[in-house]
Amino acid sequence: MRYIVHNAEGIIFRTGTCGESEFLRQAGFGEFVIEGSARDSVHSVVDGQVVEKPKEKRTADIHPLECNNEQRMEERLIRQRMSQILRKQAIKELREEGLLK
Repeated sequence: MRYIVHNAEGIIFRTGTCGESEFLRQAGFGEFVIEGSARDSVHSVVDGQVVEKPKEKRTADIHPLECNNEQRMEERLIRQRMSQILRKQAIKELREEGLLK
């Protein structure tokens, strides 16, 4: 099945295909996954639906083959680190509020 991973603001982080049993695992902390296909340069997600961005908010479309492996790896590491930071901050705040021990 085809999936789209995005954040609460509707920014698309990645797209791809996976088996049905792996679908929900595609989203990390602070991310959401929906079924479908989209291009992050042209689309965003609003209320769980893929919509076209206004022309002034579109970004240059870079074909995956035009990116080298180092660029893709760096982007992936940045996204992973951001998820780690958000997870740690959420745990800290939940502990401070007494909701998590």
